Amino acid sequence: MTKTQINERTSRKQTLPSVVQLGFSGSRQLFDGVLADEPKALKLCNEVEEWLERRIAKLHHELQLDDNQFLVGISQIACGGDTIFSKVCKKQSIPQRVFLPDHRQTFFGAVESHPHADFTPRQRAESEALLESGHIIQERVVGISSDRVSRFEETNVEIMRVSDAIICLLRADSVGKKGGTRELMQRAVQRGMPVLEIQVAEKNDSLEIVKNQWHNAIGDSHKRINNLPDDIASLPFPPLVSGQDPIPKSDEYCHALSKLAANQAKGK
Repeated sequence: MTKTQINERTSRKQTLPSVVQLGFSGSRQLFDGVLADEPKALKLCNEVEEWLERRIAKLHHELQLDDNQFLVGISQIACGGDTIFSKVCKKQSIPQRVFLPDHRQTFFGAVESHPHADFTPRQRAESEALLESGHIIQERVVGISSDRVSRFEETNVEIMRVSDAIICLLRADSVGKKGGTRELMQRAVQRGMPVLEIQVAEKNDSLEIVKNQWHNAIGDSHKRINNLPDDIASLPFPPLVSGQDPIPKSDEYCHALSKLAANQAKGK
């Protein structure tokens, strides 16, 4: 845990903590004309990861979250953007839920409309290792259609449905395709969700951030994120101690809720 996380943990209000679901979708190929496993691609992806880590660290302020609200990431685990997001979640101790269009083995072994597999051996090993990481709290298959493209679309729709805010990491000037990141972004913007659009490109062998823009920003056209009813959100909660895990324990939640239920029962 970083010093910043410890300070945030100790400064939170002594009321019931609540989760803010941070959805994510990203392009598989982030840079035009750059092969996945060549040194140039690895360098550029490392630069994206470092930049995204700094960017996500600002979200607590930008989303105007209370001290007792914490992030949980939601994404697929495809190569490219999804993998980078998962690595950032791991670094920042952000719990992550992974939604998949197919069961794991089918997902990793898929071949799209070309003779090459969706994942190179290196990419597959990296994604599988991330799935076994301790920050992954859920792996869920959400695609039910018999058509593969439709299953990807269903997965993105489910990510959007359960998210409070969404990050979309796109290759600059990408046209997008059905069930892809751009379609998810357009749907989320139309629904009035806070959406952070990030477009990246390669310039002189280095990362260029082409766009870094909020749609439906908090405090603009969107209300602050508050997932709990008032009577639950104001429940007293034990003081948070420096060095503790940033996610409260389930028995702490149960104890606070049981006291509320007991008081309500007495009132009736």
